[in-house]
Amino acid sequence: MTPIRLEGEIGDVMVRGTIPDSIDGTFYRVGSDHFTPTLPGHSPLLGHGVVSAFRIHKGQVDFKIRYVQNDWYKLERNMKRSVWDDMRDHPVSQHPCVKAVLTSTSNTNVIYWAGRLLALQEMDPPYVMDADTLETTGVDPFGNQILSPTFTAHPKIDSNVDELVTWGIDHGTNEIISYSIDRHGIVKNEHRIKRAIGGLIHDIAMTENWIVFCQWPTSFVDGTTDWDTSRPAVFVVAPRHPEHPLEGSGWEPYEHRMYTHFFNSEIPKTDGKKPSKKTVVDLVRLEIDISQPSNTKVPDPVTLVDIPNEFPRIDERFYCRKYDHIFMNIYHSETEKYLMNKHVFEGLNATAMLIKSTGQLKVYYPGPNCRCQEPVFIPRSDNAPEGDGHVIFAVDRLDINLTNLVILDTKDFEHPVAVIELPLRMRAQIHGNWVDARELNGQPLVVPPPLHHMTWRHRPGQLAPTETRCRC
Repeated sequence: MTPIRLEGEIGDVMVRGTIPDSIDGTFYRVGSDHFTPTLPGHSPLLGHGVVSAFRIHKGQVDFKIRYVQNDWYKLERNMKRSVWDDMRDHPVSQHPCVKAVLTSTSNTNVIYWAGRLLALQEMDPPYVMDADTLETTGVDPFGNQILSPTFTAHPKIDSNVDELVTWGIDHGTNEIISYSIDRHGIVKNEHRIKRAIGGLIHDIAMTENWIVFCQWPTSFVDGTTDWDTSRPAVFVVAPRHPEHPLEGSGWEPYEHRMYTHFFNSEIPKTDGKKPSKKTVVDLVRLEIDISQPSNTKVPDPVTLVDIPNEFPRIDERFYCRKYDHIFMNIYHSETEKYLMNKHVFEGLNATAMLIKSTGQLKVYYPGPNCRCQEPVFIPRSDNAPEGDGHVIFAVDRLDINLTNLVILDTKDFEHPVAVIELPLRMRAQIHGNWVDARELNGQPLVVPPPLHHMTWRHRPGQLAPTETRCRC
């Protein structure tokens, strides 16, 4: 999609329907938007990070959007051209200082933790933004406590113990560095894990006691990441609290455990090309037995949803606990069959809710010429049952070049309770999160104009009084 290059705000955005009062907070989302022109073949995922915020209170919505002002963005804004295209094939681009600037996109995820709004991309440290103004205020707020050159784009908030579980990669030592951060920004539980096989790690799974790092079958060639089917997909399993080994697990301090599940041998090596349009994109369940030795093959996964899907989310109050609801974007190919010939991100035209216990899949389809973005769950109340609440997500209306925000009730998933109508198109987000109003400082996202210094307006021939008192 064409870059937008927009920064601005809208107070009291138009809303169709009624937003429940229980929805009180801010939906933060981040995407990739090139500020400068780029050469053909430049990846859209390497655009500048741009954060948008929707603050919802008593049924009204304010909107704000700003770029993350990291080093790369500031450099290109000042030079008024793309530095990446000049530097990507230059030998100096491999210098650590230059590489640190060129890889700082901050465009993958945005979370709120320890009083900070963090814009994330897994090759960089986090950039800090003001939660109300979206002004970029700093970088690497935890860096004085942990020696890690990178910070994942997918940290997890464990509400059971009120901590952020996060990690990074030290490519110089090939180590995974996992740790947790409490509400005060204090780092603890540092664990350095040596990998036997390198590869890209984008996301993790976690339980009360374990972290599972999901490593893709990739190799690094000439500065690029290639899909490599000669390598296995690897699940590196490590304890969240390495100083307290668990009985019966067979794990000893400073060890890790690697579980491998080889991909189908019929999938060809792509050598950097786009994957086949016939690639299966199912939602599956993998079961890992932590009592088994290293290099154990994981059993074949159980398929939960057998239609193309992406961006699965849950009621995140239930991380590390039993849950029954999964929300995701899907292909709704019965209505737009031509989408089956497109890649998955081009065809996500509906949003679905899977009830695992029954296998029922409920689908919201916004209509033709629409694309849905990642759904985020909002609980109905603090003590609401798992999966009871609302789901919010953006919908691109391609035929009229506008973006809406849709709010669904999980009790009536097929019909929206409210649609927030922006008078513009936004770039597709990569990820986003909901932040309850009680975590923020109560300041407005869009400041209303002041009422003082208002002009006295009098009829022709009438003198303005020397003193006027407004009785309201």
